[in-house]
Amino acid sequence: MDDKTLESLRLSIEKWDRLSRGLEAGIDCPLCELGDGCASCILKPVCSENPYSLWVAHKRKCKDSVNWWFDETECSECHKLASDVRDFLKTFLPVV
Repeated sequence: MDDKTLESLRLSIEKWDRLSRGLEAGIDCPLCELGDGCASCILKPVCSENPYSLWVAHKRKCKDSVNWWFDETECSECHKLASDVRDFLKTFLPVV
């Protein structure tokens, strides 16, 4: 993993930690902003099989709104699923 991707991963972990505590909303994931969105994301090979897809499905149902992505995570399940995403992202950190 190159330095830029590693830094984006670390920042994404921080973002998902804030999401898990209901302190943030929005679509500004540093991994998504690396280049061309999903195409260059390190999670793309496992995207449909990771906690992120479960969070998206729940969030859409929970908010029932066109703007669901921009709304803060409010329910306890949103927070739990966001913490699952955070923990999943941590598994991509290099072992030191």
